[in-house]
Formats: sequence, structure tokens, C-alpha cells
Amino acid sequence: MGNYDFNTHSQFHKDYLKKMFVEKRMKYAEGAIQHVQEEYYLRELQNRIQREPTQLPSFQEFMAFCDLVRTQLQ
Repeated sequence: MGNYDFNTHSQFHKDYLKKMFVEKRMKYAEGAIQHVQEEYYLRELQNRIQREPTQLPSFQEFMAFCDLVRTQLQ
């Protein structure tokens, strides 16, 4: 995936997010996160974990937790 000279996971994820935004021709600015707040962004992440079940394991756990909470609230 490239350069791994990061002190923390969050630094890696921030760099990854910036590169993803550049690739998608989207503007990234810390504190201005409107793109990732859009429903389509979440849907695309959900589609990705369905297509590639070995990717984003912590996000899959988070989504499973959200589904559990949703069913408990109904």
C-alpha cells in the first residue's frame, strides 16, 4: 500500500483518506468532513465489505454492532 512510516494507525488512516479524496477528485480539509457524512459514502463502504469480506474488519465489527443496536431499539 506504500509508505508505512506512521507512528499511529490514525496517521495512516488520515493519509489514506487524503489519498482517496484526491483519487476521487474530492476536497479534503481537516474539520470539513461533509463528504464522509453523506449517505452514499456509508453505502459505498457497506458495498465494499460485502464485495471484499476480508477488508475493513474493524468497520465490519462496527456495522455489526450498529445492526445489533438497531434491532434492540425496535
